[in-house]
Amino acid sequence: MLLIGAISFGIFSCSDDDTNVNADGIEAENASVVSYQIESPSGARIQYMSIHNEFPDEIDFSNGIELGINVTVRSIGEHIFTINSDASTITKWSVDRVTLLPQALGVLSYASTGVKIDETLQFYDENQAFISDFNEGLVVELNLDLMTIENTYNFSPHMYASQSNIATRHGTGTVYNGKVIWPIEASVPECCEYIDLGGALIAVFDPSSATLAYKQDARLIAADSKLVFGDNGDIYIQPARQNSFIRPYFDVDMSTIGKPFVVLKLDENGGFDPSFEFDLESPLGLTFWAQSPFIADNKMVLSYADNTFNFPEFDQKWSAYGNLQPISYIDLATGDVEEFTAFSSYTNSEILNSVENRNYFAANALDEGTNMWSSQLLVQNSINDYEVITIISDNSNVFFRYYNKLW
Repeated sequence: MLLIGAISFGIFSCSDDDTNVNADGIEAENASVVSYQIESPSGARIQYMSIHNEFPDEIDFSNGIELGINVTVRSIGEHIFTINSDASTITKWSVDRVTLLPQALGVLSYASTGVKIDETLQFYDENQAFISDFNEGLVVELNLDLMTIENTYNFSPHMYASQSNIATRHGTGTVYNGKVIWPIEASVPECCEYIDLGGALIAVFDPSSATLAYKQDARLIAADSKLVFGDNGDIYIQPARQNSFIRPYFDVDMSTIGKPFVVLKLDENGGFDPSFEFDLESPLGLTFWAQSPFIADNKMVLSYADNTFNFPEFDQKWSAYGNLQPISYIDLATGDVEEFTAFSSYTNSEILNSVENRNYFAANALDEGTNMWSSQLLVQNSINDYEVITIISDNSNVFFRYYNKLW
């Protein structure tokens, strides 16, 4: 196992068994990077990464590169980037095409920028990326070729920034028609006086003019911090989970605010499409919204609790997760609902990335006989057909966090 603390610029070795390195010195035809986390006995979630030409049936994480805690792995083109939120640094890696060994090329510190939200790294292209913190009104442009800060843009913070009784979370964004778009999730964390959030909120940054616009749509109470991507290129705004708690816990006339479970869509200009609105509540009898990992064939896959669930006291509100219905998918054109059985054997699942028009997922399961956790890396062939690429397992909680193809 290799531990990376303070980075020294050099090449790190991985086991040939896991990477399938060609001993004859021939370049690998393809390579992929994965990251995964292992929960230590103390509860710390330790992050690892490894590079593979061909995946083994099971990854031995002791042969991977240990990155530490609070580290996120991302990649674009042939380069890997690791974001250390504790140190406020981004490290750039190259991968040798013969040995598949990663080499640290440079470290960029963004500590001086004031950005404290580290999930917002968004690649614009292979040489340019942005990080942001809209609590401070900051967008920071990064030069990935030189690993330097190119520009720091100062704008007005979002409208919730000065309100201590509203909690916000900024998610990973996307590039859409030349603009960088980040969703901003908002909620009222304390019961039981409701504060009007004003609607789903996104931040739209235009690099060509260096301008930022906050856009809001009152049809949905609040947006989730994760966007949902359709397989036709459409980008959807899903409801925030905390929207589920307004009706049962807060004293508010629901007819005077947005709806809790509406799905919205972005238009070609990076705003909200006024012609699209799909309310999940009526066809599903939905009372608690858990998540939607993806949309395929115009069908949204989702986890939820229906109107048979009775909400407990406020401090036990997340017990709704123990009362979820079987995962379903709903046709966003017709409203038809069908049970989604492909993930029925897993305790939880998450989409990791879409690569070359195919979705990749992490899916977790607990073997109650051996008390071993396993996480499977899956590739989607169709909405109900998934192929296992590889797994990791341990007697503590394990989970794949990232996948991407390098070449």
